[in-house]
Amino acid sequence: MNIWILARRNLRIYFRDRAGVFFSFLSPLILIALYALFLGNQQVQSLQVSFPGAAPGAVESYINGWVFAGLYQLLRRLSFVGLSGGLINLCQQLAAPGDVYAKR
Repeated sequence: MNIWILARRNLRIYFRDRAGVFFSFLSPLILIALYALFLGNQQVQSLQVSFPGAAPGAVESYINGWVFAGLYQLLRRLSFVGLSGGLINLCQQLAAPGDVYAKR
């Protein structure tokens, strides 16, 4: 029960910082735009040259899955970094007075 309270608290703190949420989602959006506009066809063509026997649809599906899996990982890590800031603040608030490790 306590973990759900802590998770809900951290999510509230994370979504309260609108700039943090915006910039967490901005970098994956920029990468999606770059991929859709410039990099997608280049990667598909280079992989088709490397594997001439592969079906064009299979190569495109492989590249799309690979790129979006990387974007998903990026979004997860950036969101975690934003959420961990609230946890660090909580640990500093709950630390005992004179605690050496809490002042770092």
